[in-house]
Amino acid sequence: MVTWQPRKMPKAIAAPKRELPLHAESYNPPEEYLLDEKEKEEFLKLDEQDRPYNFMPQKIESLRKVPLY
Repeated sequence: MVTWQPRKMPKAIAAPKRELPLHAESYNPPEEYLLDEKEKEEFLKLDEQDRPYNFMPQKIESLRKVPLY
């Protein structure tokens, strides 16, 4: 009696781990990471290469309302 033998499969390769998001990257960041009006003006005056973030930190009500990018 011949039993079926599966071919040797290559070992699974684990996906690389992504870095955890920063507090400012959250859709609901703490108040200290949000910019007030004066900070927003200074942020917009900076050259894009000199800005600390490539996005404007903002608070969004729910994850469903996060805009796509």
